[in-house]
Amino acid sequence: MAGRFARGISMSGQRISVEDVLKNPKWPESWPYSPRDFSRTDESEDEYFYDTPRLVYHIDDKAIGALTEYYGKTIPEKSDILDICSSWVSHFPKDFPQKMGKRVGLGMNEFELSKNEQLSEFVVQNLNKNTKFPFPDNSFDVVTCVVSVDYLIQPLQIFQEVARVLRPGGRFIVSQSNRYVQCSGDALAIADTQPVDVFRARPFASGWIPTVRKSAPSCYDR
Repeated sequence: MAGRFARGISMSGQRISVEDVLKNPKWPESWPYSPRDFSRTDESEDEYFYDTPRLVYHIDDKAIGALTEYYGKTIPEKSDILDICSSWVSHFPKDFPQKMGKRVGLGMNEFELSKNEQLSEFVVQNLNKNTKFPFPDNSFDVVTCVVSVDYLIQPLQIFQEVARVLRPGGRFIVSQSNRYVQCSGDALAIADTQPVDVFRARPFASGWIPTVRKSAPSCYDR
């Protein structure tokens, strides 16, 4: 199962899918996490870890296929797309460069981003150090984040920035798997005894903050 998308959460011996949770979500009235929850085993600068280019896939072929298929079915033509935590591949369908508007990558490694043929442009930025996106309000129709939300230590601020740059009716597509790099993952991810429980920490962070939420969240479980 390593590298595939997590399918649910195990609680008290019962398997509860993400769809079950989203049928009747009960969002906390205030942000339930402290900075300690986002501490990491390795607190050195992210630039050290990401300095060496890694042109590798972080999820398996079935997960990639499922994500690419989902993008193709749900992202309207001519959409302007921002891919945050981007790298050398964004898993967009092959025809996106012809069918879509601008496709902007925001990531850590310049060489990796330069090899991403699915992007029309890119920006190098450490989102754990600077959470402010270098784009005006209402700049994009879609924002994507592929198996990287686990590594954000200020996810609330990032989600608020996503809301700011999205146009009315825009969509934020967050994909996750049960694979993560332990030294870079935060305490919320590392503390879970079962990898699938990485799902708990942030997929729903946007659901309860009025400044972030633009519509009810939904889940595509594969």
